[in-house]
Amino acid sequence: PGKEYGPVHYYMAASRYPDFEMIVKSGMEYLARGLIWGTGTGYRSRGKTYYDRLGIRKERVKDLARKKGDTDILRAYQIERKSGKRWDPEEMEIVSDHAKKETRETMQILSQVYKFASPAKVERYIQKIMQNEGCGAFREYIDYIRMRKEAGYDLSNEIILFPRDLHIRHNEMVLETEVKKSDKRKQEVLEKYPAIAERYKKLSDRYSAVAAGYIIRPAKNAAEIVEEGRALHHCVGGDYYLSHHNTGKSTILFLRSAKEPDIPYI
Repeated sequence: PGKEYGPVHYYMAASRYPDFEMIVKSGMEYLARGLIWGTGTGYRSRGKTYYDRLGIRKERVKDLARKKGDTDILRAYQIERKSGKRWDPEEMEIVSDHAKKETRETMQILSQVYKFASPAKVERYIQKIMQNEGCGAFREYIDYIRMRKEAGYDLSNEIILFPRDLHIRHNEMVLETEVKKSDKRKQEVLEKYPAIAERYKKLSDRYSAVAAGYIIRPAKNAAEIVEEGRALHHCVGGDYYLSHHNTGKSTILFLRSAKEPDIPYI
């Protein structure tokens, strides 16, 4: 290895990783390369034991050495340990196969699922939804789990973990996520741009108008402008427009139907 990588690279890695010599001598050449070139192995310099630093169970070290330190298999072993489970060879093959093809972010999301269901059960569900909804269903499932996790849902609930109508449940989560983001944004802008509400009465007296079934009026507050932009899919809820309205550099007016004066119209 010293000749293959050059002595400088070899000794720099040896000085950085306390287990580097053991990794090289045990034949984990792919892992050694990853450590030398910094390609992301999940190795942690801190840890009580070498297998803690590798992030795997002790009994997996020999298997990893036999597979020359394959970093995809290493990722699978690391996910197994995080799941708190012990998987059989078939299940390890399922996880390592995903690790070869998927990004680290995707594997992190799958690892959340593996805490509550075996890789074999997860794979059966994935194959079923792909058969019913096409190849894109896998990406949709990963996105669905990510949103559920971020929203604080209990993934141990099988109804949530394995939804019957994935596409419908995914779209519901997209809507829920957008609403939460919008609510958070509204609260932020109410605090950041208070003068918009303070200017409302004066601007209303000056600009409000009614004609031919329509009304024109100024925004009541910053949150209302954000909602206008969200509902009509334009950028009026951005900080540039809000700050200009807040300071009086510009004035934002709404056009509404007189029958529905509180609903964004056009």
